[in-house]
This record gives sequence, structure tokens and C-alpha cells, in this order.
Amino acid sequence: MIRFFFRIIGYLLLVVAFVALVLDGVAYLASGELLLKSAGQIWTELAPATLNQAQFAIQEHLGLVWFWDNIVVWTLLQPAFAVIGVLGILFCLLGRRKKRPEIEFAT
Repeated sequence: MIRFFFRIIGYLLLVVAFVALVLDGVAYLASGELLLKSAGQIWTELAPATLNQAQFAIQEHLGLVWFWDNIVVWTLLQPAFAVIGVLGILFCLLGRRKKRPEIEFAT
């Protein structure tokens, strides 16, 4: 059941990544400039308070200042479609079905 949940989340994230890519493409066609929205921009537009809360939680409560400065900030500067797409792929991989062992019959 949990694998099914991971697959659904993964597929939804892949759809959102595709939509973000299409929106970036439409913006390119409208302006003539390639301006890819970063994951940080999207997060700030959708819920700016949670970005600050996440930073505070990671740096102060968990004590992982290096994690925020080196990994999270770098990730937030990447194009949104790529970050969401990678998360979608990871969730799909977590939810993949196990291969059934093949039974060999004696001939």
C-alpha cells in the first residue's frame, strides 16, 4: 500500500514538473528570454513564511547550518522543473514493484 502511495506522489510530482517546464516555455515564447523559475522563487511565491520556518528548523533545531548553506540553498537555486522532476523520479523509484523471482522448471 505504501508503494502505491509513493508511486502516486511520484507521478503527481512529475506532472507538476512538466507543467512548470511548460510555463517556463510559454514565458520564453512571450518574452524571448529564457527565464527559468527557480525552486526558491516558487516556494517564496506559494508560501514565504514556510521557507523561513524551514530554515530556522534546519539551522537552529537540528543544528545543520552547513546542510542549509551548502545543500538546500543550492537546490533552491536550481530550476523548479528539475528539482520537482528529480523528487518525482525518486518517489517513483521508492514505489516501484519488486520483481518476482523467476521460477525455472526442470525440462
